[in-house]
Amino acid sequence: MSNIKVENRDVVIPGQIVAEGMDYLPGDNTYRQGENIHSNVLGLFSLAGRVAKVTALGGPYVLKAGDKIIGQVTDILMSGWRMS
Repeated sequence: MSNIKVENRDVVIPGQIVAEGMDYLPGDNTYRQGENIHSNVLGLFSLAGRVAKVTALGGPYVLKAGDKIIGQVTDILMSGWRMS
């Protein structure tokens, strides 16, 4: 039986089970371990269709393929990016 263990927009901690069962898929900042989906980070839980996601509350944004930005990254720094 599949079910969601937390409410939408609840704060979750790393390792916390957010969903059980194979009906749900891990999304951003989550991972599957057995039949459970766990949070990778401290953040806000959300469910988009069947995809369980966590939006991190801290730390830098990590760019990924397909992200849209306005500007050009000219340098990568310890705390972010330099853009023009």
